[in-house]
Amino acid sequence: MHTATGAVAALAAALNDANRSLIGDPRRGSYAVSFRTKDMNEARRLANHLASLGTTARTNVRYDDRGEPTLAYAVLYDAGDQQRLLEVLESHLDPERHQRLEDLVLARGPIPDDILKRIKRASEIWSADRVAEALNGQGIIAGMGGIRWTAKKVRAALVEYERRTANHEAA
Repeated sequence: MHTATGAVAALAAALNDANRSLIGDPRRGSYAVSFRTKDMNEARRLANHLASLGTTARTNVRYDDRGEPTLAYAVLYDAGDQQRLLEVLESHLDPERHQRLEDLVLARGPIPDDILKRIKRASEIWSADRVAEALNGQGIIAGMGGIRWTAKKVRAALVEYERRTANHEAA
């Protein structure tokens, strides 16, 4: 089962099973996607499946007090790898698991232009703290990069808005 189709099926099955996988929640400061198993051969297969999709997994192993492996994780830490996983598996994921992975990818990605425009307009009447509070209250996750929006992130978004606007006008 080393084909791309086999890899997709195996990874989707594992990712849809909350007992076999963990999808990070950026709102809680967790940013990795991991596949876990007690079978070391399965961990190797999962890592190989991830590699066949063009992602780079790190394999972590937990050992008992006798030095025997008890649990292995094939983990994707890189935001680009998580984006690739979502692109390949999205039509194979249960709605709840799809949403969790999409939220993780959105939070770690760039701030979309429409959100930047909203931040710019809001900053003209509110403080950066108030804008951050509004974004958090509305559940805006795209581009937040961490647990929540902060005044510092809003100010950085305004700099990004100016940069993108300048680049657009120069083109």
